[in-house]
Amino acid sequence: MSWKSRTENSDPKAEGPESIRYLRDEVVKDPGNLRNRLLLGWALYDRGYFQDALIVHSESRELFPDEVEIYYALAMTQKMSGRVDDAVQSFQMVLRLLDQREYSDSLSMIRRFTMGHINMIKHGKWEPRINSKE
Repeated sequence: MSWKSRTENSDPKAEGPESIRYLRDEVVKDPGNLRNRLLLGWALYDRGYFQDALIVHSESRELFPDEVEIYYALAMTQKMSGRVDDAVQSFQMVLRLLDQREYSDSLSMIRRFTMGHINMIKHGKWEPRINSKE
């Protein structure tokens, strides 16, 4: 079942104002809207529909190949789906993209979380920095 068909029969009142159904409709109306794509992917993720979230984030990556937030969302979803090797690659792409930008507080936080997730996957412990031996 795809993310589109899963949400067609959902009750928007049961899921609040930013329901999966509402977000799906918004993405269908305007597939190039990055914000709505991110919100839809995270809404699916939050409800445990990880495979559907993977589809949304993967499609978004194709449309926005240089967008840090898409890669971070994709990496988190891959991690929760048990696709840890893919998650590490996506987290590493987040770091590469961040290296090409000027830092803001929010991007600095994404960098620290990304490095923590990579270390948790590879070494089993949370450290918001990359081990220099890698």
